[in-house]
Amino acid sequence: MVSINGFNLRKVTIYKGHEGEPLEQASIYLNNTEIGYYSQGDWGGLSTVEFKDSKQRDIFIQTSNRWLDKYPNGIIPDEFDMRSLYRDDPEGLILELLTLKEIEKAAKKAMRKVPNSAYILFKGQGNKLYEKLILNKDDAILDFISKNKAVFLVRSDKSFELTI
Repeated sequence: MVSINGFNLRKVTIYKGHEGEPLEQASIYLNNTEIGYYSQGDWGGLSTVEFKDSKQRDIFIQTSNRWLDKYPNGIIPDEFDMRSLYRDDPEGLILELLTLKEIEKAAKKAMRKVPNSAYILFKGQGNKLYEKLILNKDDAILDFISKNKAVFLVRSDKSFELTI
């Protein structure tokens, strides 16, 4: 399960906005305790982020700011990404958790098809994201990474339990 310093999202659902665009909602957890709720904004409005108490909200924002210090443009950098604008805003970390959940889903699906493999997300021509399965051996992985712009490597389910 995707987590950053024990924070994770569960009960993620997608609903349609007023123009049919996909919008996400989720419960926010710290380890196994539900601590809040997220709903992406519609009509160009702000998203709703609610926490059960202010101390948990403060810890979540501190974690979010540390994450942004390490990855100012997100875990999957994008020249148009504006995640650095989310300083002191819990939505920055929520967007990263949602991105990682999508990567986790794709990686698990691919790795089930090819046992003993590693999943590498990398940038190719035109900065487009591609995925590659490779045998889970250090020399093969290092060789591939040295020749490509790898942005994320998954070797096991533990790859998504991140700490900063």
